[in-house]
Amino acid sequence: NCLRATNTVVCFTGTVLENGKRHDGIQNLDPALGAGQHGSYRSPVEFIFKSEQHPMIQSLLVRKDVFVHAGGFDESLCVAEDTALFYDLVANQAVSLINAPLVELTRERSVAGLSDSVDATRAASRYDCYIQVQARALAHVAGRRSPSVHSVRAMRVIRNRLAYFISRRAEIAHAMGDHNLGQCLAREALRLSDDRRTSIRPSCCIATAV
Repeated sequence: NCLRATNTVVCFTGTVLENGKRHDGIQNLDPALGAGQHGSYRSPVEFIFKSEQHPMIQSLLVRKDVFVHAGGFDESLCVAEDTALFYDLVANQAVSLINAPLVELTRERSVAGLSDSVDATRAASRYDCYIQVQARALAHVAGRRSPSVHSVRAMRVIRNRLAYFISRRAEIAHAMGDHNLGQCLAREALRLSDDRRTSIRPSCCIATAV
């Protein structure tokens, strides 16, 4: 009904955890969207910077051809494939949101997931994926034909997120004994970041290595 009413082909709904807590970021994306209401957004690139949390892929309803054109899930990623798909979808499509918790998520695990491992090699692989996904988001925004104030702000936020993940990857490189890589990554994080808090970690990485 929402897709028909808004003439959109991508829709996300609210989600709720088993403890009853909302877990979808919709309220931050559109504070004016009331409970139970739906809204459509013709410039969804702004979603990338308005909230630290994007709507959950588990709540996605999307027309098949749009999903296929976006590339589906990137199976080369060991984590963040849902975030990558979100960015790929909202980069070129109008999006609808339904501010109602229509999906319940279960986060309890009996077996550790891919994101839980503390092994350094696996951690490095995870952060390589996070970096790749944020770089993809940056490319989506930077490649827009008509930059707006929203896309300029989005680029700033994404660059800082990218700097954060690169700085964490620098820490892992140092922990694995690859100090040259650690320093190179830390310098790249400093180049990207214009946020003081984000800059502290790569600065410490460089100072520690020296």
